[in-house]
Amino acid sequence: MSQTIATMNESSTNTESETITLASYKGKTVLVTGGAGFIGSRLVNALSQVSCRVVLLLRPGRTWESLGETESEIVTLSGDILDKQTWIKALASTDYVFHFAAQTSAYVANADPQADLDANVTPLVRMLDACRADGVKPTIMFAGTATQAGLQNETQVNETAQDLPVTAYDINKLAGEKHLQRYTGETGVPTVTLRLANVYGPGTNVGSGDRGFLNLMVKNALNKAPLTIYGDGHNIRDYIFIDDVVSAFLAAGHSASGVSGNYYVIGSGQGTSIVDAVNLVADRAETRLGSRPEVKHIPAPEGLSSIEERDFIADSNLFRSTTGWAPKVSLANGIDRTIDSLLSESR
Repeated sequence: MSQTIATMNESSTNTESETITLASYKGKTVLVTGGAGFIGSRLVNALSQVSCRVVLLLRPGRTWESLGETESEIVTLSGDILDKQTWIKALASTDYVFHFAAQTSAYVANADPQADLDANVTPLVRMLDACRADGVKPTIMFAGTATQAGLQNETQVNETAQDLPVTAYDINKLAGEKHLQRYTGETGVPTVTLRLANVYGPGTNVGSGDRGFLNLMVKNALNKAPLTIYGDGHNIRDYIFIDDVVSAFLAAGHSASGVSGNYYVIGSGQGTSIVDAVNLVADRAETRLGSRPEVKHIPAPEGLSSIEERDFIADSNLFRSTTGWAPKVSLANGIDRTIDSLLSESR
């Protein structure tokens, strides 16, 4: 059963508002780290619709697939994000930074907190050092995670919740956020962190095995593999479609002066139990395949983090009221769009 704290009206697309938001990037230079990843690549696709300069900072060995003809100039740079000189080069004449490059597994982070700090905190510190050293002042958007709040007594979580992180990953994400807030306080340069709920949808594969649960279920369904649920699957999650996440980041940059120095909890505002979400995937896959994939309940593995036991719904009303952003894609429609995209890729 779903729980909802915000009404989602897909027929009201706010197209005019989104066009204005995207147009604010026209003629600007936008740096995207993690631009070949799940959120980053989708953001670059959106920016390709306007005439701007997009700089993709990729780690050595990572490649970018050309979008073909676009309105924007897309430039790729390869470099070590632990190196301040890499940042100085990448930040030249930059107006906006979307920082998505990250290690995203809570289990990997717990196994090696130092390596996670080097992946999720040190690069951000190097970037801010480079900004200071070179005198550049781009507006910076950072991808946080809703799990930074940790285990809360209330299901609905907003910016008033006390942070109680329980994993090394969440601690380090919180540290990155705090560095940004300190930088804004010292320099006045706009920065904002968007703490994201469970993101799903078509696009590049999510980087770690314990992320992208819903995408994995869709892929299993299309491969006619069982859809597995730990235990009874009663825990509540907030699933937000990738395009709604991209529009939130673009809205943050557009409204930078109003959101600067803050963090915001970003989700659909709708809570769905894991078992209901998985069964919805099975139902929607059946309409495409003609047969329903098996849904299996299995015991939870040993060592499962306590963060997996939380119930969570994002209360994004503060961000909505500040920027005018609103999620538009329902869970059923988002699953359909994810299925259609994967089927199209397989043809």
